[in-house]
Amino acid sequence: MEEMKLSREFGLDLTANQTGYECQLEYGKLQIAAMPEMGYTAHQLLVAATAACGGIVFGMIAKKMRLNVMGVHIRADALRNPDEANRVEEIDLHYVVTGRDLRPGAVAQAIELAHKNCPVAQSIEGAIKVTETFEIIEG
Repeated sequence: MEEMKLSREFGLDLTANQTGYECQLEYGKLQIAAMPEMGYTAHQLLVAATAACGGIVFGMIAKKMRLNVMGVHIRADALRNPDEANRVEEIDLHYVVTGRDLRPGAVAQAIELAHKNCPVAQSIEGAIKVTETFEIIEG
């Protein structure tokens, strides 16, 4: 039986403060708030991480596929269940891809591959449903 190779990337030290928690990262301090009126909440960061990871991987795949992508905007929406600790049940990502001579099939393939290769999407697989849609803007 082949041994699975795992790696521990980093540890985070979080400290409680008046609005939630904070941790010092390489590029600055991350504030995580208990309430949205106080700052970024944990569920907002989860949704943002899912969208950003998908977008980053999409960009790398689009480049390898030689798609002429000039810009990407992602609209992320989340569906939460108030009866289950307000958990995030679904994340919907809508990609607006600007470029030249982009074929819908190629963009769809790049988004599908991005989902399969995004560490965040794969980490929440089975717990949170992630759907992706897209539109193309000729530019």
